[in-house]
Amino acid sequence: MLKEMKWNMMLSAALYMVLGLILVIFPATTARTVCYLISGIAIVIGMVNLVVYFTRNITRNYYRNDFVMGLMLIILGIFVIYKANLVIELVSFILGLCIIVSGLFKLQGALDVQRMGGNAVLILGVAVVNVVIGILMVINPFESALLLYRLLGAGLLFSGLTDMASTLYLSKKMHSYVNKLSDADEAIKVTEIQPEEAPGKNSPESAPAQEQENDAE
Repeated sequence: MLKEMKWNMMLSAALYMVLGLILVIFPATTARTVCYLISGIAIVIGMVNLVVYFTRNITRNYYRNDFVMGLMLIILGIFVIYKANLVIELVSFILGLCIIVSGLFKLQGALDVQRMGGNAVLILGVAVVNVVIGILMVINPFESALLLYRLLGAGLLFSGLTDMASTLYLSKKMHSYVNKLSDADEAIKVTEIQPEEAPGKNSPESAPAQEQENDAE
Protein backbone atom coordinates (compact mmCIF):
# COMPACT_ATOMS: atom_id res chain seq x y z
CA MET A 1 0.00 0.00 0.00
CA LEU A 2 2.81 2.41 0.90
CA LYS A 3 4.51 1.67 -2.41
CA GLU A 4 1.34 2.44 -4.39
CA MET A 5 0.78 5.70 -2.50
CA LYS A 6 4.39 6.62 -3.18
CA TRP A 7 4.07 6.16 -6.94
CA ASN A 8 0.73 8.00 -7.04
CA MET A 9 2.36 10.97 -5.32
CA MET A 10 5.37 10.79 -7.65
CA LEU A 11 3.11 10.81 -10.70
CA SER A 12 1.11 13.81 -9.52
CA ALA A 13 4.38 15.61 -8.64
CA ALA A 14 5.73 14.98 -12.15
CA LEU A 15 2.53 16.31 -13.72
CA TYR A 16 2.68 19.44 -11.52
CA MET A 17 6.26 19.99 -12.66
CA VAL A 18 5.34 19.64 -16.34
CA LEU A 19 2.48 22.12 -16.04
CA GLY A 20 4.65 24.46 -13.98
CA LEU A 21 7.46 24.42 -16.54
CA ILE A 22 5.03 25.17 -19.36
CA LEU A 23 3.64 28.18 -17.51
CA VAL A 24 7.10 29.48 -16.53
CA ILE A 25 8.60 29.11 -20.02
CA PHE A 26 5.44 30.09 -21.91
CA PRO A 27 3.57 32.49 -19.59
CA ALA A 28 1.57 33.79 -22.53
CA THR A 29 -0.07 30.38 -22.90
CA THR A 30 -3.80 30.85 -23.30
CA ALA A 31 -6.08 30.09 -20.38
CA ARG A 32 -7.87 27.53 -22.55
CA THR A 33 -4.64 25.58 -23.01
CA VAL A 34 -4.14 25.65 -19.24
CA CYS A 35 -7.66 24.23 -18.81
CA TYR A 36 -6.88 21.39 -21.17
CA LEU A 37 -3.67 20.68 -19.27
CA ILE A 38 -5.57 20.59 -15.97
CA SER A 39 -8.16 18.23 -17.45
CA GLY A 40 -5.40 16.02 -18.86
CA ILE A 41 -3.70 15.79 -15.45
CA ALA A 42 -7.00 14.94 -13.74
CA ILE A 43 -7.87 12.25 -16.30
CA VAL A 44 -4.39 10.65 -16.17
CA ILE A 45 -4.37 10.47 -12.35
CA GLY A 46 -7.95 9.16 -12.41
CA MET A 47 -7.05 6.39 -14.87
CA VAL A 48 -4.04 5.43 -12.73
CA ASN A 49 -6.32 5.13 -9.70
CA LEU A 50 -8.70 2.89 -11.63
CA VAL A 51 -5.84 0.68 -12.85
CA VAL A 52 -4.53 0.40 -9.29
CA TYR A 53 -8.00 -0.55 -8.03
CA PHE A 54 -8.57 -3.31 -10.60
CA THR A 55 -5.05 -4.76 -10.40
CA ARG A 56 -4.83 -4.92 -6.61
CA ASN A 57 -6.09 -7.91 -4.63
CA ILE A 58 -9.69 -7.35 -3.49
CA THR A 59 -8.76 -7.91 0.16
CA ARG A 60 -6.40 -4.91 -0.09
CA ASN A 61 -9.07 -2.75 -1.74
CA TYR A 62 -11.36 -2.92 1.28
CA TYR A 63 -12.05 0.54 2.70
CA ARG A 64 -9.96 2.21 -0.03
CA ASN A 65 -11.37 4.85 -2.38
CA ASP A 66 -9.23 4.41 -5.50
CA PHE A 67 -12.23 3.51 -7.67
CA VAL A 68 -14.36 6.47 -6.55
CA MET A 69 -11.44 8.90 -6.67
CA GLY A 70 -10.49 7.70 -10.14
CA LEU A 71 -14.00 8.19 -11.50
CA MET A 72 -14.31 11.61 -9.86
CA LEU A 73 -11.04 12.81 -11.38
CA ILE A 74 -11.98 11.54 -14.84
CA ILE A 75 -15.39 13.24 -14.59
CA LEU A 76 -13.68 16.42 -13.41
CA GLY A 77 -11.31 16.31 -16.39
CA ILE A 78 -14.19 15.86 -18.83
CA PHE A 79 -16.13 18.67 -17.15
CA VAL A 80 -13.16 21.04 -17.49
CA ILE A 81 -12.94 20.26 -21.22
CA TYR A 82 -16.62 20.90 -21.89
CA LYS A 83 -16.90 23.91 -19.57
CA ALA A 84 -13.59 25.55 -20.41
CA ASN A 85 -15.09 29.06 -20.51
CA LEU A 86 -16.31 28.72 -16.94
CA VAL A 87 -13.02 27.25 -15.74
CA ILE A 88 -10.95 29.96 -17.48
CA GLU A 89 -12.30 32.50 -15.00
CA LEU A 90 -11.20 30.23 -12.13
CA VAL A 91 -7.77 29.09 -13.38
CA SER A 92 -5.73 30.82 -10.69
CA PHE A 93 -8.23 29.73 -8.03
CA ILE A 94 -8.16 26.06 -9.12
CA LEU A 95 -4.37 25.88 -9.45
CA GLY A 96 -4.02 27.68 -6.12
CA LEU A 97 -6.23 25.04 -4.51
CA CYS A 98 -4.08 22.30 -6.06
CA ILE A 99 -0.97 23.89 -4.55
CA ILE A 100 -2.67 24.21 -1.15
CA VAL A 101 -3.73 20.54 -1.22
CA SER A 102 -0.18 19.54 -2.14
CA GLY A 103 1.14 21.53 0.83
CA LEU A 104 -1.41 19.97 3.21
CA PHE A 105 -0.37 16.47 2.14
CA LYS A 106 3.26 17.34 2.85
CA LEU A 107 2.23 18.87 6.18
CA GLN A 108 0.50 15.65 7.27
CA GLY A 109 3.44 13.56 6.12
CA ALA A 110 5.85 15.72 8.12
CA LEU A 111 3.63 15.50 11.21
CA ASP A 112 3.45 11.71 10.81
CA VAL A 113 7.25 11.47 10.78
CA GLN A 114 7.49 13.75 13.83
CA ARG A 115 5.01 11.56 15.72
CA MET A 116 7.08 8.49 14.84
CA GLY A 117 10.12 10.07 16.47
CA GLY A 118 11.79 11.29 13.28
CA ASN A 119 12.89 14.76 12.22
CA ALA A 120 10.90 16.41 9.43
CA VAL A 121 11.27 20.07 10.36
CA LEU A 122 12.52 20.98 6.87
CA ILE A 123 9.56 19.33 5.16
CA LEU A 124 7.26 21.00 7.68
CA GLY A 125 8.67 24.39 6.66
CA VAL A 126 8.37 23.56 2.95
CA ALA A 127 4.75 22.50 3.48
CA VAL A 128 3.92 25.82 5.13
CA VAL A 129 5.55 27.74 2.25
CA ASN A 130 3.58 25.57 -0.18
CA VAL A 131 0.28 26.44 1.50
CA VAL A 132 1.15 30.16 1.61
CA ILE A 133 1.92 30.16 -2.14
CA GLY A 134 -1.39 28.42 -2.83
CA ILE A 135 -3.33 30.95 -0.75
CA LEU A 136 -1.59 33.76 -2.65
CA MET A 137 -2.68 32.23 -5.96
CA VAL A 138 -6.27 31.84 -4.73
CA ILE A 139 -6.42 35.47 -3.59
CA ASN A 140 -4.84 36.59 -6.90
CA PRO A 141 -3.67 40.13 -6.07
CA PHE A 142 -1.84 40.46 -9.43
CA GLU A 143 -3.04 42.84 -12.12
CA SER A 144 -0.88 41.40 -14.90
CA ALA A 145 -2.10 38.10 -16.35
CA LEU A 146 1.41 37.37 -17.63
CA LEU A 147 2.87 37.75 -14.14
CA LEU A 148 0.06 35.64 -12.70
CA TYR A 149 0.72 32.71 -15.04
CA ARG A 150 4.46 32.90 -14.45
CA LEU A 151 3.96 32.84 -10.68
CA LEU A 152 1.43 30.02 -11.03
CA GLY A 153 4.01 28.06 -12.98
CA ALA A 154 6.68 28.75 -10.36
CA GLY A 155 4.27 27.66 -7.62
CA LEU A 156 3.39 24.43 -9.41
CA LEU A 157 7.05 23.71 -10.17
CA PHE A 158 7.99 24.32 -6.52
CA SER A 159 5.10 22.14 -5.38
CA GLY A 160 6.03 19.30 -7.74
CA LEU A 161 9.74 19.34 -6.86
CA THR A 162 9.09 19.43 -3.12
CA ASP A 163 6.38 16.77 -3.47
CA MET A 164 8.86 14.44 -5.14
CA ALA A 165 11.63 15.10 -2.60
CA SER A 166 9.34 14.83 0.43
CA THR A 167 7.64 11.68 -0.92
CA LEU A 168 10.99 9.91 -1.27
CA TYR A 169 12.11 11.07 2.20
CA LEU A 170 8.82 10.28 3.97
CA SER A 171 8.56 6.92 2.21
CA LYS A 172 12.03 5.99 3.48
CA LYS A 173 11.14 7.06 7.03
CA MET A 174 7.81 5.20 6.98
CA HIS A 175 9.48 2.06 5.65
CA SER A 176 12.13 2.24 8.38
CA TYR A 177 9.45 2.75 11.04
CA VAL A 178 7.37 -0.20 9.80
CA ASN A 179 10.48 -2.41 9.81
CA LYS A 180 11.26 -1.40 13.40
CA LEU A 181 7.73 -2.28 14.48
CA SER A 182 7.99 -5.63 12.69
CA ASP A 183 11.34 -6.39 14.34
CA ALA A 184 9.92 -5.45 17.75
CA ASP A 185 6.95 -7.79 17.24
CA GLU A 186 9.25 -10.64 16.26
CA ALA A 187 11.44 -10.02 19.31
CA ILE A 188 8.39 -10.15 21.59
CA LYS A 189 7.25 -13.43 20.05
CA VAL A 190 10.69 -15.00 20.44
CA THR A 191 11.07 -13.96 24.08
CA GLU A 192 7.63 -15.11 25.15
CA ILE A 193 7.99 -17.68 27.99
CA GLN A 194 5.72 -20.67 27.76
CA PRO A 195 3.90 -21.51 31.04
CA GLU A 196 5.73 -24.20 32.97
CA GLU A 197 4.06 -27.56 33.19
CA ALA A 198 2.61 -28.19 36.62
CA PRO A 199 4.19 -31.15 38.46
CA GLY A 200 2.16 -34.33 38.05
CA LYS A 201 2.51 -38.05 38.39
CA ASN A 202 4.52 -38.39 35.21
CA SER A 203 6.67 -35.28 35.70
CA PRO A 204 10.39 -35.60 36.60
CA GLU A 205 9.76 -33.87 39.94
CA SER A 206 7.29 -36.51 41.04
CA ALA A 207 9.66 -39.41 40.26
CA PRO A 208 11.74 -39.24 43.48
CA ALA A 209 8.60 -39.09 45.58
CA GLN A 210 7.21 -42.18 43.88
CA GLU A 211 10.50 -44.06 44.38
CA GLN A 212 10.44 -43.24 48.12
CA GLU A 213 6.89 -44.55 48.40
CA ASN A 214 7.93 -47.77 46.64
CA ASP A 215 10.92 -48.20 48.98
CA ALA A 216 8.71 -47.68 52.01
CA GLU A 217 6.37 -50.39 50.81
